Amino acid sequence: MASRLRFNASWVGPKPDGTNTSREAVGFRLRLTREASGFSQGEFARLCRIGRTALSNYEAGRRRIAIPAALRIVKQTGVRLAWIYHGDRRFLPNVLSKRVVRLLREE
Repeated sequence: MASRLRFNASWVGPKPDGTNTSREAVGFRLRLTREASGFSQGEFARLCRIGRTALSNYEAGRRRIAIPAALRIVKQTGVRLAWIYHGDRRFLPNVLSKRVVRLLREE
């Protein structure tokens, strides 16, 4: 994957200084969510009714995901906006949380 982001520990988990709310951090969590759900970008984009190019831009941190698109991801995956925008893992479904932890260990 050419546009793979380098992991930054501040991107996962709520931080008082807001370092985890950058476009890059949000994109990283979107990619984690997609990969933990077992979807390719194209599959996830279709499932969530988001253009594949738009999803790619969100995941790469080139664009910030808008609330309507984020809500479609919430609906399809069960994650919460607090996870997408702030990195609070308490708002991940248990199965996804375990998969995210596994993926983070692989980073």
